[in-house]
Order: sequence, then structure tokens, then C-alpha cells
Amino acid sequence: MKKKTIYWVIAIIVVLVIIAIVATPKTETAPSGEAEEVVPEEGVVLEEPAEALLEELEGKVVFDTIAEIKLSADGFEPADFYVTTADVVKVSVTSDKQACLLKFEHADLQGVIIDVAADGAGEEIFGRPLVGEYTFYCEGTEQTLTGVMHVRYKSEE
Repeated sequence: MKKKTIYWVIAIIVVLVIIAIVATPKTETAPSGEAEEVVPEEGVVLEEPAEALLEELEGKVVFDTIAEIKLSADGFEPADFYVTTADVVKVSVTSDKQACLLKFEHADLQGVIIDVAADGAGEEIFGRPLVGEYTFYCEGTEQTLTGVMHVRYKSEE
């Protein structure tokens, strides 16, 4: 073989080894000496087993894909809710004499704007965001009206 061909083969092997190292899940050694998988950082998609999800959400306001909230001069009802979804989220807002533009603070949902007319309604359907908490607010009102949407994924288990 020519030297140039050998160098190319070595370079390809090195690149493949680097890719394999980067793609391998990271593990840490627990004090007991057993390997433990590293917990992903916030914002990483994690599907929770159905039973664990039910325990976490017990006693909380939970919507399955479609979140129906009401807006009044006193604020949102519910102002704190959970959405468990597999594909998309639909937020539907009905208003009692209070108009606003509902917006989310999180950068991933900056494009989601719900125009709610006084004595009217507004809604928006968008792709499921990552698991996490998303603060929303009403722009165009005298007082600060805010709420939090928590997103959790349902497992098929």
C-alpha cells in the first residue's frame, strides 16, 4: 500500500473511534462500585413510567394535550397546571371581559402568542415542548397576570 492510503485509513479509524466514544452513554461509579447512568440535564426529553407520573401529578390540575384555562381580571384559572402529551399541546383560553396577548417567557415558545379578546376566546396548537416549566403572562393588561404550564410526557407503559 502507498503511504498516502495508509494515512487515510488511519485517519478514518481515528475518526470512527472518536465518534464511538462520544456516542457511548456516560456512566459514573457509585460509592458501592456499581456503574450508574448519569442523569440528563434539564430540558432533555425523558418519558416517565405511567405509574410514577400518576404519583407526581396526584392532586394537581392535569390536562391531556388540551389545556383549557379561563382569564379574568383576577388572573388565570388554573394559573398552575400540567399537560401530559405525546405529540402536540393546545392551549385554549376563554375570557371574562379581559383582553390580552398570552405569551410564554421561555425562548422555545417565543413564537406562541394567543390573542384573547374581551368576552372571547383564543387558542394555539404547537409541537410539544421539552419536559419542564413554562411561565406565561398576559401582555396588554394593567396588572401582571402570570401562570405556569408544566409539561410531562406520558409513557406507553
